Amino acid sequence: MNNTPKLPDHERLREELWALNLLNKEAALYLGVTERTVYSWLSGATRIPKMLWLALELKQCSFVDEAFLERQKAFLERQNKIS
Repeated sequence: MNNTPKLPDHERLREELWALNLLNKEAALYLGVTERTVYSWLSGATRIPKMLWLALELKQCSFVDEAFLERQKAFLERQNKIS
């Protein structure tokens, strides 16, 4: 059994971004949010969406390239226009 205490989400996010060598600005661009949102997550002031963790896991995979990011950005832009 693993007795290591679980990190709070905002600390886990900080470690994930560090491991991916992402600045807050770069993380915001990749995740399709503002820098302010990333700061809010990192401070623990705002709940971190579950989909964020999936997106960061995908970022670690080699198949996530610029073309994927462009498709993701276009998808998010379409979703925002529909809402």
